[in-house]
Amino acid sequence: MQLRIYLTLKGMTITDFAKRLNYSRAQISKVMSGIYKAGNKLARLIEKETNGFVTAEEVLSFKRDDKDEE
Repeated sequence: MQLRIYLTLKGMTITDFAKRLNYSRAQISKVMSGIYKAGNKLARLIEKETNGFVTAEEVLSFKRDDKDEE
């Protein structure tokens, strides 16, 4: 599951989720949009914080959709 979908389903903001991980909103937002690639540590934290609904593998393999730039 994509992190954006998870947060929407849980009614959680990016800011709230970022605080739980001790990362900035900007860092999480850029990972979610594919601007930055998450490192292993962040990917594992996301998996742990989402109780496996968003896996580290999904976070690490997320790629930006070039269609979003049009």
